[in-house]
Amino acid sequence: MASFVRTIQQEEKLEYIEEILSRSDHYIPLKFYPRRVHPGDFIYLAYRGKIVGRALVERIEPVADEVLIGSERRSYQAECLVRYKGGWQRSPRDIPFEGCQGIRYLDRVGLESLDSEQW
Repeated sequence: MASFVRTIQQEEKLEYIEEILSRSDHYIPLKFYPRRVHPGDFIYLAYRGKIVGRALVERIEPVADEVLIGSERRSYQAECLVRYKGGWQRSPRDIPFEGCQGIRYLDRVGLESLDSEQW
């Protein structure tokens, strides 16, 4: 598996994170194409030093236009959209994660065991 973590900027308000976690069958934009990711892998969401949820990747599709993101709906130049199916599973415990720009694969940050956990 090639599950990965996407960090949400710390200046976002908790309400925006709750909005994301309440969505189902939606997408997360990325600035570059995560070549190792396949349908069935997880996308994890990190916010203010913790992993707060995960969703099952359905597909990744290229995008040609800018995408609006964030609580202020700013423009974001995305290369692709990571489409996920179903809803977000909320983290059952505190899982520390140091924020990053872009994404981090779980196996690169020592968190690959998260995929096998029941949430």
